[in-house]
Amino acid sequence: MGDTSVHAFTEAGSAINVMIKIFLFGFAGLGLYLFFRHYKRIPTIHTEEATNSREFWMFIGSIVFFLSAIFIIAVTSIPVYNKIPVVKDLISKFYGGAMAMPEDPEFLYNKVMVLVAFILGMLTAIAQYFKYKKSDAKTVIKKIAVPTIVAAVLTALITIVYPFTFYKHGAGFLIAIYLAFFAAIYAVVANAMYIFTAQKGRIKLAGGSIAHLGFSLMLVGMLISSSNKQVISSSLVNGITFPSANKDPMTKEVDDPQENLTLIRQVPTKMAAYELH
Repeated sequence: MGDTSVHAFTEAGSAINVMIKIFLFGFAGLGLYLFFRHYKRIPTIHTEEATNSREFWMFIGSIVFFLSAIFIIAVTSIPVYNKIPVVKDLISKFYGGAMAMPEDPEFLYNKVMVLVAFILGMLTAIAQYFKYKKSDAKTVIKKIAVPTIVAAVLTALITIVYPFTFYKHGAGFLIAIYLAFFAAIYAVVANAMYIFTAQKGRIKLAGGSIAHLGFSLMLVGMLISSSNKQVISSSLVNGITFPSANKDPMTKEVDDPQENLTLIRQVPTKMAAYELH
């Protein structure tokens, strides 16, 4: 897993690896202990939640988080499957050998998680405008009308001034990025307006909205930064190109030597809008 996940920075027996295990089992054990100790105090729900209630959409959001985590764990753990004796034999019979990571694991994650970002953004924006138990549909629509319009206008203005240029995987994926970006902007606007309308600007009561606002801003930042990536370290600047032996740990592809800028000591070198000394 060292080449395919965040576990790349850990080594067996290292201090940080031990700390990760302590935190993992510590918090998991504490959570299980509290659950079983207070199990009888958990209220029993005799009827299903109404679809126009806040708790129903909170549950949907939790399910989306859970399924996305299962997906990430399942794909990231492919190298582990090949090490488990029984599973290894089943994989060998089915595939005729060891199971390999996808050719483009980054895109595999992104094409799923961009849809997750869209769903979570929409839920984060709209769910809080519902009441617990039951809500009036017309009232909810009336409350979210203004945030929806403001978010649509802001999204249009931002994408006109700063359009996404991620064409690598076609128009369909680019459209998905735009939809996720709208959902993230929508969540920012809706939560900000909820603080000053429904909660009358009382920050002490707006803990949930502030948390959602921070999460939404993080989504906006991730979508903008990852959708407009551009290599600025080009060897075409000074014409010095060396063969690259470095491999991408995810795709296993050799780095493009033209994407590496060779620097010469005490020689100023231009790199896009910057000058390196």
